[in-house]
Amino acid sequence: MMRGSAVPAALALWCLLCAGTGAAAPTPVPPAAASPCGEEAPAPFIGNKGSRKLHCADCIWGKKVSPGKRKEFRTYQEAVAEGYFPCSACRPDIAAGLPGPTRPPVAPGEIVGSTVKDFFHRGSCEWADKISAGHLLRFKTREEAIAAGKRPCSVCKP
Repeated sequence: MMRGSAVPAALALWCLLCAGTGAAAPTPVPPAAASPCGEEAPAPFIGNKGSRKLHCADCIWGKKVSPGKRKEFRTYQEAVAEGYFPCSACRPDIAAGLPGPTRPPVAPGEIVGSTVKDFFHRGSCEWADKISAGHLLRFKTREEAIAAGKRPCSVCKP
């Protein structure tokens, strides 16, 4: 589902105008294709080449991506195949009709960390619960986490 697209409304208006003049109505086109005027519809997803974040076309953060770092995608799957991650504000994965990411449960005694932070935690730590499925790292031992360059959390002290 595309959010904020004017193409379906414009197509409906075009059909009404054509019906009143007796002209043949244009054949319906999918929103990602051309509009009745021959212009190409905007891409429903915008990727940031620097951060590898994927946004919906109407996302406030997607609109701020500079032209040099902007990459447009027609489908969510195309962006994921190129290594882009969904924006947590506009959730393009949900806009594409996919369920949100789910994270497997973490056992209380397990050692976990994040790909974006320098800390590791016990599975029971409040901060471990905040690590998203895409960024979750699991370690067998405390020493393995330290060897990976992570520091112990000051809250749970693993």
